[in-house]
Formats: sequence, structure tokens, C-alpha cells
Amino acid sequence: MSETPAADDLTTLEDDSQWAVSCPPSQALMDDIFREKIVRARGLTPDQRLRIGMDLFETSIGLMKDGIRWQFPGSTAEDVQRILNERLEWMRKYEDRDRYSRLENYSE
Repeated sequence: MSETPAADDLTTLEDDSQWAVSCPPSQALMDDIFREKIVRARGLTPDQRLRIGMDLFETSIGLMKDGIRWQFPGSTAEDVQRILNERLEWMRKYEDRDRYSRLENYSE
């Protein structure tokens, strides 16, 4: 029988898979976390919200570029930018596809 790790030895607990316990979060916990996020978001200034949005956009662009480099390992920086622009244009068209078709079908 193996020895139980000391309560203050977190590395042992993290590294020893026999002590790992998998518990899915309860709905109440998820609801509390969601409410906390809402409260924090409501407390942000417009400048803070804009900065967070810009950071998220820059992060997503970086991830997309990393994905392009992984998909096309020999590509130059210009190739990566071109493919990124093509994908962003495709995404814009895909997202706009229903907006304009609804306007065309609109009659007074």
C-alpha cells in the first residue's frame, strides 16, 4: 500500500496520478462563476473594455497566424499574411451571409 502524501506537499499531489480526483463542476458553481464574471465586466470602464477587446483580437490573430505557419511550414511572412487576409475575408462573408439576404427579402 502506498503512503499518503502530506497535505502541504502539493507537488506530490499534482504529480501522483493515483491521488488525482476528477469531479465535474456543479451547475451552482458554474452559475456562481458566470455571475462573478458579469459583475466584474459591469465594473469595467469603456476604455478597459476596448483594451480587452483589442487584446483578444490580437491574440486570435496571433493564433490564426501560428495555425497557418503550422499548416504551411515553408511559408514566408507575406504568405502567412495573405492567407490570413483570405481567411478573414471568408469569415466576414460567412458571417454576413444572412444579414443581407434578409434585407433583400424584406418588403413593406
